[in-house]
Amino acid sequence: MFINRRIFTSLAISILFVFPSLAGLDGNKHYFYMSDVSSADGLSHSHVKTIFKDSHGFLWFGTFDGLNRFDGYSCKRYLYDKTGSSQYQNKIVYSILEDDEGFLWIAASGTDVLRFDPVNESFTALPIPLDNLGASALSFHVYDITRDAQGVLWFATSRGLFFLEPGSDRIQIFTQNVIPESAELETISFDSDGRLWIGTKGQGLFVKDGDDIRRIL
Repeated sequence: MFINRRIFTSLAISILFVFPSLAGLDGNKHYFYMSDVSSADGLSHSHVKTIFKDSHGFLWFGTFDGLNRFDGYSCKRYLYDKTGSSQYQNKIVYSILEDDEGFLWIAASGTDVLRFDPVNESFTALPIPLDNLGASALSFHVYDITRDAQGVLWFATSRGLFFLEPGSDRIQIFTQNVIPESAELETISFDSDGRLWIGTKGQGLFVKDGDDIRRIL
């Protein structure tokens, strides 16, 4: 095993590359090369919440201080500019998803879902409708994103389940009365039967089958 011994005090990520076995050795054995990515390589924060590989092979890191793209050599940071000025809003990035057009959808802290255009390197903010939810913008988080077979995007948030239909820029809430209103939805995933599994923070596991939701745990 060969280890790059560069040591950083704020080590953030270890990226593992697997190489084929050397000739003459057991075919089941592999050699590993391990490298690290840190602020010295441009990583914006040592706390990394999510890692996503896009269709072009770039790695994207969601951190406590914005979005980072890693090209194999260094990181480039992208921060959402909400005001159009030089004052950037600090975003905790929880989840990243790529659509068929190559846009990245960003689940982050705050009341917007962010759509990132990697070609123009620009963000578009789509607001979450918080009317009548009693949710504070300061404490609101979009934790996870997934997509169903029809191309509808689904968002797990700190105050419910939301969705965005293809061709629309209007995010809507999925109305239901099974999951408690106070529940924070932290993770969502579709299974092979098209059911949406919903994990919450301390309030159980639920599954959405069609328009019906039931509690599992």
